[in-house]
Amino acid sequence: MKQPIQPITREERRNLIDTAWFKKAATKVIMGGTVLNVYSREWEEVTIALSGNRIAYIGKKTPLTDEHTEFIDASGKYLVPGYIEPHAHPFQWYNPFTLAQFALEHGTATMLYDNMSFFIHWPIEKMLQFMDLTSSLPVHIFWWARFDPQTQISNYNTRFNHERMKKMINHPAVIQGGELTGWRQYFNEEIGDLSWIEWIQSLGKRLEGHTPGASVETLNVASAAGVTADHEAINGEELERRIRLGLYTTLRYSSIRPDLPRLVEEWISMGHPWSERMMMTTDGSTPPFLREGFVDEMVRVAIQHGMDPVEAYRMVTINPAVYYRLDEHVGGIAPGRLADINFLADPLDPTPAMVMVEGMILARDGKVITPFAQPEWEEWGVLLKKPDWEAKPEWFHVISEEEEIPVIQLVNAVITAKKIVAFPKKEGRIDIPPGGAYQYAALIDREGEWVTTGVIGGFAKGLEALATTYSGSSDIIAIGDHPKSMAEAVNQVMAMGGGLVVIENGTPLFQLHLPLAGFMSCMDLSELITSSQNFVKIMVDKGYLFQDPIYSLLFLSSTHLPSIRLTPKGIYAMKEGIIWPSRKDITK
Repeated sequence: MKQPIQPITREERRNLIDTAWFKKAATKVIMGGTVLNVYSREWEEVTIALSGNRIAYIGKKTPLTDEHTEFIDASGKYLVPGYIEPHAHPFQWYNPFTLAQFALEHGTATMLYDNMSFFIHWPIEKMLQFMDLTSSLPVHIFWWARFDPQTQISNYNTRFNHERMKKMINHPAVIQGGELTGWRQYFNEEIGDLSWIEWIQSLGKRLEGHTPGASVETLNVASAAGVTADHEAINGEELERRIRLGLYTTLRYSSIRPDLPRLVEEWISMGHPWSERMMMTTDGSTPPFLREGFVDEMVRVAIQHGMDPVEAYRMVTINPAVYYRLDEHVGGIAPGRLADINFLADPLDPTPAMVMVEGMILARDGKVITPFAQPEWEEWGVLLKKPDWEAKPEWFHVISEEEEIPVIQLVNAVITAKKIVAFPKKEGRIDIPPGGAYQYAALIDREGEWVTTGVIGGFAKGLEALATTYSGSSDIIAIGDHPKSMAEAVNQVMAMGGGLVVIENGTPLFQLHLPLAGFMSCMDLSELITSSQNFVKIMVDKGYLFQDPIYSLLFLSSTHLPSIRLTPKGIYAMKEGIIWPSRKDITK
C-alpha cells in the first residue's frame, strides 16, 4: 500500500544531517525571501537549504554549495508553507485528479479526501487501489473513512461491515474516520459499531463529527465518544462551545455555508485569542464557488474580515498538520520538513506566484507546469452505460386520492420542510399547473426498477424539465412541470452517459456530461467552473433563490438533514419514516 508521504530513508536522513552541518552541499538554496515562521509567528529574512525533497537548514548563514546546487532567488517574495485542505469532497462535478490540480495551482499541497462516493460503489480492493493511485500525485492526498452513507442504501450491511471497514481504516492514506453524519444512530449502535472508533484510535488516527446546531450537552456526548473535530459551527457561540470542550474546530467557507466572515467577525467581537485548534475548510464547494480560488481565497477572506494574516496562514498550515499528526512532514518551513513552499508577492495576497512541492516548482502564475494525468477511467468501471429502458411520462405522475398532499419545500439550499398543499386533480392524479412555484419531483433507479414521485416547492418557477444522475443516493433526479419533458430529459441524460440536462420548449437549454459514475467530469476545473456558472445563472433565471442549486440536487436524497427527502423506498420524513412509498417494476 502506497503512502502519500514517503518515510525518510536512512540515506536521506544522513544527507539532511550533513547538509545542516555544512558538511554536504545543498541540492537547492532559496535566498532573499521573507519566510513566515508559523511556530513563532514571525516573518524572517532567512536562507533555506534543501537536501532532496526536504529542508535541511533555515537560518542566516550561507549553506555549503557546489556546482550541482540550484539557486532560487526569492527576493521580494514572502514564503509560507504549502496550504492544507483538511476536509474535501472530491466528487462535486470535479474528480479527485482535477480538484488536486486546481488546488495545487492555488497553493494547496496537502488534501484530505472523503471516500464515500467511491466506497459505497466499489469493491474494497478497488477502493484501496484507487487510494494508492492518488498517492502518486504531486499533491499529498490523504483520505477519511466514512462510517455511514448519509442516505438510504439497500446494501448498507455489505458496504459497511467489519471486514471492509477494517481494511479501509488500516490503509496508510486514511488518517481519519467520519465525518459522522449519522452520529445519533452510530453512538446508539443502531448502525455501525463502536469498535471502529477503537480501531481508529489504536492507530493514532482522528475522528471527525458532524453536529450542526449541537448544544454543549450534545458536544459532550460526541467528545466522550471519541470525536476530535467538528466543522459545523456557524457563529461565534457555536465556535466557542467546541473550542471550550477541546475539539478542533474548522471554520467553513463553502458554497452552502460561507460562514467564515461571520465567524471571524464574531470571534473578534467576543475578545478571544485565535486558537491553535482552529482550521479552515472549503468543505466540498461546488465549481461556481471556486471561481476566485481555493484555500488561498479562504485566507484572503479571513484577512479581509479582520483576522491577523499570520493566524490565517497558521489555520491552513501548521494547525491542521498538528491535528493530523503530520507536522513532522508538512505545515511549516523548518528543518526535516518537506519543501512545500508558496512564494507570495505580498503577505496580504495568499494566491502564490509560484508553488513548490517537495522541492520541485510545480506551478507558476496560477497554472501547473505539467498537467496531471487522469486514470484510464474505463478500466476503473466508473463510466455509465446506456440503459435498456426508456423513461415514460407516466413515471412522474403523482397518484393520490386526496387533493392535499405533502410537498418537499426547500427552506434553504439543503434544508427542507414538509408542507401540505392542495392541488387540482385529473384522472386520479395530481395536476400541477405549469409555470408555477411547484414541480413534479422524482428519484429513479438507474436500473429502472422503481421510482419515487412527489412534489417540490421553492426550487424553481416555470422549470419545464431537469434531469441529472448527480444525487446523494446515486439515483436519477428529475424535476419539472411537464412529465413528457421530464421523461425526455431523463432519457437524454442517460443516453449521454450521465450528467445534467435542462429542457426548455422541448429542446436542451443546458447540458453537462458527467461520465464518471454520473456525478464527476473529466474537464479541467477552470472550464468546469465556467460551465457550472452557466447552469447557476439558468436556475436563478428560473427562480432559484438560494446559494447553491448543485448542492440542492445532491442533498435531495440525503436523509441526514431535515426534514423530508426522496429516497429509494419512497418519500421519507425524518420524524415519521416513509410517508409515500415508491412504485416498483415501472419498466414492466
